[in-house]
Amino acid sequence: MINEQLLSGTLAAAKDISTAERNLEQAKEKYCQNIRRLHLSGASVREIAEALNVSHQRVHQLVTNASSGWRESLRAVPKETMTDKKMPCGFCGAGKDGVEALIAGPGVYICADCTAIVEDVMIDQTSRAPNFKTVERSSKLRCSFCSKRTGRDRNVVAGVNAQICNECVEICKKILKEYGIASKT
Repeated sequence: MINEQLLSGTLAAAKDISTAERNLEQAKEKYCQNIRRLHLSGASVREIAEALNVSHQRVHQLVTNASSGWRESLRAVPKETMTDKKMPCGFCGAGKDGVEALIAGPGVYICADCTAIVEDVMIDQTSRAPNFKTVERSSKLRCSFCSKRTGRDRNVVAGVNAQICNECVEICKKILKEYGIASKT
């Protein structure tokens, strides 16, 4: 038999942790944005580092990552340029012979069809593919593209071997549109 008082305390602690993680993520993002703004307003990397009592290498890393983050590295990989048959979609498992193109992320790929299916799952919480599931907010699974967890404004859908959030789906859709690639679904 479970002790209801301990269970209640544990659930409250889990909620506190979730809130703290979300607040930490927001604070980190604000911190990085403000450092970039300081640099854009004319402060040198060394001036910012000295004022914040951090290394100038860390400030340089934050300033330069603003323009070369993982999102900027997302790209479409058209079928004819795929050199490795071991580049499967992390959601359906289809490789070079089964897709028109893949969106390449940091060690993960998604095809145009799965991008459309994931978007549908996020909209109506049902799936045309049994291997696609909405990730529960209490889950430790993170988006395979940006490493963010599901949250109040972020939904994550899991496929066969990868997960993706709604923000990353939107980026993938824009990339597919830029390359003129449409899904078959």
